[in-house]
Amino acid sequence: LFEAVGDRLGQANTLKAIGDVLQFRKDNDQALEKYAQALALFEAVGDRLGQANTRAALARLKVAQGDITAAELELHAVIEIRWEMGDHYSEGADLGNFAIALLNAGHKEKACLYARRAQAAFAALNLPYITAQTEQLIAAACGE
Repeated sequence: LFEAVGDRLGQANTLKAIGDVLQFRKDNDQALEKYAQALALFEAVGDRLGQANTRAALARLKVAQGDITAAELELHAVIEIRWEMGDHYSEGADLGNFAIALLNAGHKEKACLYARRAQAAFAALNLPYITAQTEQLIAAACGE
């Protein structure tokens, strides 16, 4: 049983990594396919971290594809998983990375909202250095 789970986790991680490369190369349709395959495997073995990481990548991909509503729904699922896991640092990182994707896609108003949420998440963890870094993102997105 453990070998089968390990094999599926390895396959899922590989598919997610391939999806990341494809997304970087702007082959979004193929990236979407690989992320979907990875997510199905992560869900099958109950790997919440893999699910969250894959969904975060999917959220950014959907921003790149212009489907902001679907991207926000995907991010909501990511944040829910992060809260279940108690992984509030990654929550802040996901919010910040989502804000960057929105900003790069020209959605400054929404980017501003998510940048502020990222900063609040890092501030709640008493991470002043990272909180200060998000000020640059807020300045770019919010015009401050």
